[in-house]
Amino acid sequence: MLRHFLLASALAGVATLAGANDLDVPITENPYRDCEAAWYSIGQVQGLNPDGDGFLSVRSGPGSHFRKLDEVYNGDRLTIYEARGDWFGVVYRDDGSDFGCSTTPRPLPYRFKGWVHRNWVRVLDIG
Repeated sequence: MLRHFLLASALAGVATLAGANDLDVPITENPYRDCEAAWYSIGQVQGLNPDGDGFLSVRSGPGSHFRKLDEVYNGDRLTIYEARGDWFGVVYRDDGSDFGCSTTPRPLPYRFKGWVHRNWVRVLDIG
């Protein structure tokens, strides 16, 4: 009986982690050129007060009213795929996944993705 309880608890934890980065507003991979051309930008988190909370919230949509999914910190690199108002749709913490390039728009397949406020992101390279 205890074994079944522990197994069920472990599986529930896996399901929670798998759904933890589901976005309320998907970030779209939308190449406007062929797959050889860069259609994204590279950014870096900066300007966060280390004496304050020290992190930038990653949210499930472009707004502070969306769920907080994760945190990024000063110096973290981001790949910026989309901009909506004051928010960037980003991929962060590269987990080594390579889903290739799509020539048609599709939601980003990466695990570590979300929306961050652009006030704390310095764009380093524009694709």
